[in-house]
Amino acid sequence: MVSIRTIFFAATLLFAGGCYSLSPHEGSSLEPVDRPDADWPRPPADRVDALIARLPSTRTVESGAEVPVEFIKTPEGLLRLHPEPNAAFRRPQVDPTRPMFRRIDPIDGRFLTQWHASVFDRIGEFEAEIRAEAGTEMPDRDPERPPHRFTDVGLTISLPDKLDPAAKGLVLHLPATNTTSYEHEVTEHFERRGWAVARLRVATSISEVSERWSCVFGLRLASEIPLDLEPPPIPEDTTPEEQQRFKLQASKAIMAELDAQVDLALSERPPYDARGLDSDDHSELETLGQIIAHDLDRIMATNAYAASALIEAIEAKAPWFADRPLIICGFSAGAVAAPTIASHLINERPDRTIALVLIGGGVNIFEMSQNSTFTDGDIRLRKSDEPRLTPDVQAAINDAYVRTSYLDPIHTVKAVRNVPTLHAYATSDTWVPTPNGNQLNRLHGNLDQLVHDGDHQTLFFFIPGQASRLVRWAERAVQAP
Repeated sequence: MVSIRTIFFAATLLFAGGCYSLSPHEGSSLEPVDRPDADWPRPPADRVDALIARLPSTRTVESGAEVPVEFIKTPEGLLRLHPEPNAAFRRPQVDPTRPMFRRIDPIDGRFLTQWHASVFDRIGEFEAEIRAEAGTEMPDRDPERPPHRFTDVGLTISLPDKLDPAAKGLVLHLPATNTTSYEHEVTEHFERRGWAVARLRVATSISEVSERWSCVFGLRLASEIPLDLEPPPIPEDTTPEEQQRFKLQASKAIMAELDAQVDLALSERPPYDARGLDSDDHSELETLGQIIAHDLDRIMATNAYAASALIEAIEAKAPWFADRPLIICGFSAGAVAAPTIASHLINERPDRTIALVLIGGGVNIFEMSQNSTFTDGDIRLRKSDEPRLTPDVQAAINDAYVRTSYLDPIHTVKAVRNVPTLHAYATSDTWVPTPNGNQLNRLHGNLDQLVHDGDHQTLFFFIPGQASRLVRWAERAVQAP
């Protein structure tokens, strides 16, 4: 006998799966507003050779052989490509109890800048000080929280499975923060239609490239964490092996306590502290908005530089892609980053045919960070257990942020008005709030809309059913066969 729950679930699938309506752009078109690269923030590039020296020059491949790693210098940083990339995906099974589930992509390399290196080194210095004050060398951390390694720094990239001369063009997939299997149903449809798909996991956390954030983090460690973490005495009459095991367990316990206190300190004092400020503190609110804009512009610029480096690396291996269409397909966080990435690529490649497919996009990253029910992107303005800022304070910070920012999509979306764009978004989205998605639509002015009657999760859950429509739209937009 079929249960009521099963009937309800099937009815929900049937109803929500069809709740998409396509609204093509009609009426007059808005003119683009350029965002020249000359005014973009750029990381220093005088120590790229030093970055290379810190990274392993070879990698052990499946055969057991040591194969050289490929390093590609760019004006903004370094692209590291791994030999023998593993293009096989691990596909999780559908779990109906979880509306979203992750999918693990292969990592064929990373793009990093000196911004990344500076943040990594600064945090490492503070952690070393804390370890020294704890009175032990602490040779091993808790295995559940492995140490952050320099080889893990940077934005991860995945090359196309095949660099086929017969490919129609290149799709640049910009995944969501937690890549889901649902979005891959779309990119796999592109592949079945003869497109090569590359992937770039965009930076979403302001802490990745902001030295200011890392210094606040480190100072907090050095000044606020109580260090009553002396290791307990080793029992008498133990063998050397037992002593070593005892020291190791004590070390792990100390690091676990330190990790817990770091987490507590982060919740107690936010990196961008707006507590105690009110709408009359115009200068302080203005400064805070400017600081946030400065740090977020670094994030957006880094994403664009990484995309450019990835495309250049692909074209170096497969020159035929240089004159073929490029489709930028962004999901959630990737859709938020996509207009800025497209703006940069247009500046670099003005003759390249480009189209944008955005799933769950929006503009004004600061406003989204404060209103999203999913993440704040490390833009923390208050303690985690405190109420939200008053509307007047948030509005004052936001006004300064918008005036100062150069690369938020609230500005760069205007630079891609001549780029054919399709935006699929939900009417009740609280992760990338719907008002910010609607603002993207208004500011672009020339895009087509695929509207889903649901929220962010259902938008993604049912997007595989729209894969054929999305691909057909993109191929028409770039006039691909």
